[in-house]
Amino acid sequence: MKELIHLCTQKTKNAPSDFALISAFKELKIKFKLYSFNERGSDERQFNWPGVDVPMTSFFRSKYGEFPEYHTSKDTFGKVVTKKGLLGSFKVMKLAIKKMIDSYYPITTVYCEPKMDKRGLYSYLSFTEKKINFQRKYIDFMMYADGKNNIEQIAKKIKLNSKISFKIFKILLNKKLIKV
Repeated sequence: MKELIHLCTQKTKNAPSDFALISAFKELKIKFKLYSFNERGSDERQFNWPGVDVPMTSFFRSKYGEFPEYHTSKDTFGKVVTKKGLLGSFKVMKLAIKKMIDSYYPITTVYCEPKMDKRGLYSYLSFTEKKINFQRKYIDFMMYADGKNNIEQIAKKIKLNSKISFKIFKILLNKKLIKV
């Protein structure tokens, strides 16, 4: 498949669409080029204006302004846009949308670090270094539960595999320490 180009259109580079598209490219083993927000030039420049800040991402095969047919009568289906290209893009977008739908972006429900022992998540009795390190992962998880990181991103940041991070997510959700 031809190289796909992804433009990170959010100034903070952490829009859910950025994560979903990059994950889709990697899963489908598609090469991509990541452009700086400073190279914007389409709708993202309007929607990311201060005060608007819509977390969106542009996705394209040929970057606007970098091919001679751009915004001319030659910018037509078959010449620049092809059926093969559209089908490839559809495959990527379908997977990216699925990833966004299947992702949870937890948000902590408490201010400051909570008392984990009164919630049954921390014990001072019969502790081992391994147990204490695991109990610490609850707090680590909550530290990144700000609504901007999904479970997979949090897992990477706190150096846990996705399966264990999802287990922690469910426990914290059940204890009402986070919400989605």
